[in-house]
Amino acid sequence: TVSKVFVAPIKPAQVKFASIVAEKLRAEGVSCSIDLVGRSLPKNLEYASKQGVLFVAIIGEREEKAEKFTLRNMKSGEEKLLSLQDALKALR
Repeated sequence: TVSKVFVAPIKPAQVKFASIVAEKLRAEGVSCSIDLVGRSLPKNLEYASKQGVLFVAIIGEREEKAEKFTLRNMKSGEEKLLSLQDALKALR
């Protein structure tokens, strides 16, 4: 099955925080997968698009410091910096 959210850490340094985000999303019943092969952001967006994923959670240094992530709607291209709680509302 296709995940609803693909979690994309921008650099290897963000993988730990990205894993935490993915775990929290799953705990709330949101199906998600995570990039563990270290693709670039453009490659991850391309991959998610080919897989038919609806949203990509982009996690960079700025997002990790704020304990948030940028949620990109793959259909509209709209991006919003959200906390986990706000993202869960947007995903329901």
